[in-house]
Amino acid sequence: MKIYLLILFILFILLIYFISSKSDQSPSSKSDQSPSSKPDPSPKPKPDPSPKPSITCGLNEHIENNICICDENLHKNDSNLCVCNDGFIKDNQHKCTWRRIATYKTLYEFKVSNGNIIAITSDGVYNGYNQILKGNFSIGVMDIKDNYMIISDIKGNIYESKNLKDFTQSTIDIKIDDYICCKIVNGNPVCIINKINNTLIYTKINNKWTLISSIQMKLYPPLTCFEDNLQCMIDSDNNYLYISTNYTNWTKINLPTSISLDEYININTLQIIGDIIYICDTKNVYYTNYKNIEWKKIDKIDIPIGISQTPNNNNIFIINSYNNLYITKDGGKTFNILLSPDGLAGDKDILDIKNLCVTSDQIYFQLQNEIYTKSIP
Repeated sequence: MKIYLLILFILFILLIYFISSKSDQSPSSKSDQSPSSKPDPSPKPKPDPSPKPSITCGLNEHIENNICICDENLHKNDSNLCVCNDGFIKDNQHKCTWRRIATYKTLYEFKVSNGNIIAITSDGVYNGYNQILKGNFSIGVMDIKDNYMIISDIKGNIYESKNLKDFTQSTIDIKIDDYICCKIVNGNPVCIINKINNTLIYTKINNKWTLISSIQMKLYPPLTCFEDNLQCMIDSDNNYLYISTNYTNWTKINLPTSISLDEYININTLQIIGDIIYICDTKNVYYTNYKNIEWKKIDKIDIPIGISQTPNNNNIFIINSYNNLYITKDGGKTFNILLSPDGLAGDKDILDIKNLCVTSDQIYFQLQNEIYTKSIP
C-alpha cells in the first residue's frame, strides 16, 4: 500500500513540473518572440548622415528643372557666362539696361542735339541714319548748339547749318598741313586754325570771317573746349594751357601734369564745367577754378580719358575711363560706377569707351562704331 502511495506522489510531482515547463514556454513569457522584436520583412535603408549639396547658381542665373539658366534678357556665351543679348550691356546692378541705338560703318565722333544723333563717319555726316553732308572729316571738327551746327573738313571748307539739313559753305585760307576745328560761342561761329608756327582764331563779324587773335602754340591733338563764359586750349608741345573769356585775349598757365599724346586722348580730355577746368591724363583728373588757378586732383579712377556734364547742373557729371563710366552728383566728392565690372556688349569686351555725351536725362557713349545709351540713374 505504501508503495502505491509513493508511486502516486512521484507522478503528481512530475505532473506539476510538466505544467510548469509549459507555462514558461508561453508566448507572453518569451520576449524575443514578441511581434515588436521580429525582424522587418522589408527593411528600409538608413538615412545618409551627410546631406546631398543643393544647386548653387551664379550671378544672373536661376534654377529651372534642376539646372542653372540665365535670367531675363541674358544668354550664355562660349565661356558659359550669362551675358546680355546682342544690343545690350549690363549696368552696375547687372541688369541689361544699356541699349545700343546706332551702328555705323566707321564712326569718328558723335554729338546729341535735341534728341538727334549727329555722327561723323568715314563718308560724311549723318543725322541718325540720314546723310546730311558728304565729305572727309575727322574728330574734333564739329560743334552743335541746339540745331545750329558748324563743321570743317580736312580741305579747310567750313559748313554751317541752322536746321541740321541745309548747309552754307565758306572758306578761310587753309594750307594742306593746317588743322581746323570750329566752335559755337555765344551763338557765333569761331574757328581755330592750327598752323606750323602758330594758331589763328577766326570769327564772323558782319557776316565776314575775321582774324581776331594769334597764338604761338601747337594744337594737335585738338585739345580744346569752348564754352560761352570760358575757352581753353592745350599747347601739346610746351605743356601750357591757354584760357580766355572772350576767345580773343589769352592767358598762358602751366598744366598740372604732362599730357601724353597716346591713344587714349579724346575730345573730352579737356572740359569746362561752370568755372572749373578739368583735365584727364589717364592716371588722374585734375581740376581748378580759372579765377584762382590752384590745381587739385581726383584719383582712384582707372584710366580717366574724358568728362561730360549734364546740362544746367554743374554737380552732375560723368567721367569715362578706358573701360568704365563713373557718375558724380555732388561735384566730384563721390563717384558711382555706371557699368558692370564684367560688362560685355553682347559677346564683345567693353574696351576703349569714347566720345561721351550727356543730356538732361540720358547718357550716351561710343564703343567702336556703336552708340549706347541709358537714362541717368
